[in-house]
Amino acid sequence: MKNRVLYFPYIRIPKSAWLTQMLLYWDKVSSIVPYEFTQKPESLGPYMQSLLEHELVVQVIPGMYIYEIPNFERAFQAYIDGLGPEVNRRRTQFEGGRRLKVHIEKMGALGHALAEQGLANEGAYPWYDVEADTANDFMSYLAATLGQLATVDSAPITDGAAYLRRFAKAGVAEDRVLQQLQSLRTQVLERVLQVPSHHVEPSAIAAFKSRHGELLADFRRRVERELVTAAVIADDALRQRQLDIFFEESAARIEEIQAAMGDARWDTTKASLSVLAAIPGVPQVFGLAAALWAALSGSQRPVPSQDFAYAAYARAEL
Repeated sequence: MKNRVLYFPYIRIPKSAWLTQMLLYWDKVSSIVPYEFTQKPESLGPYMQSLLEHELVVQVIPGMYIYEIPNFERAFQAYIDGLGPEVNRRRTQFEGGRRLKVHIEKMGALGHALAEQGLANEGAYPWYDVEADTANDFMSYLAATLGQLATVDSAPITDGAAYLRRFAKAGVAEDRVLQQLQSLRTQVLERVLQVPSHHVEPSAIAAFKSRHGELLADFRRRVERELVTAAVIADDALRQRQLDIFFEESAARIEEIQAAMGDARWDTTKASLSVLAAIPGVPQVFGLAAALWAALSGSQRPVPSQDFAYAAYARAEL
């Protein structure tokens, strides 16, 4: 069960109440930052610099880790090849200007391969212009594969629920979406933790974690265990009963954390934690999730974690 998260799709982590939730809930938060930005920290902006200075965020340099993923380029390329007619639609979108920038260090040899398919081209160095849906797929894929490495060991996390949804549906034909969603369950837990409803400065977050870090970490582990349990219960009524029991048993711990936040004079609101977990015993996985399995095959680490595959905070239910 992971104690750390890797933010995507952007280099700079957003300044928001959502970020405060993320920093409080997890032991460590990382961001995928190309090497050149680590040498020019001013290019990250003052807020990201402050997060780094207070050791709230850790930089993961993609060029240091991509080589550890056995089939990094091949698996994503196979995913694109498997899209069929969808590739033509994406190619048309790219020609029409629907594209996003992706740093060359994140892509390895994929940038050239996608360019040959009409889904990318070299922009102003060091960026590739990539067709938007393909870029979003790739950033989700990159965060998930990096996170599975023992050297990174982080669950991918994002402030956009659509990115998490891509793992279940991206590249899956309409008539197979239902079959895909039978093997992957999305479970959203609300009421698990009252969190600040406003932006909190990095220095204040660091001070709070210094005082209450063990309390927060213990609660997070309890929540994750419950998410894993709830995610594999197919019956809605039984799953809700399981969650209700958890809320009852956790009430005292929740009140303790809320009291600490009250002492810090933080206004609070409900947090929403989304988890996408593989159902044990159901091996068939399609689309982008299948690319993750293929990318990591042959590595020393189990491929990938079955109990807690992907996680993300989301602003709305999936």
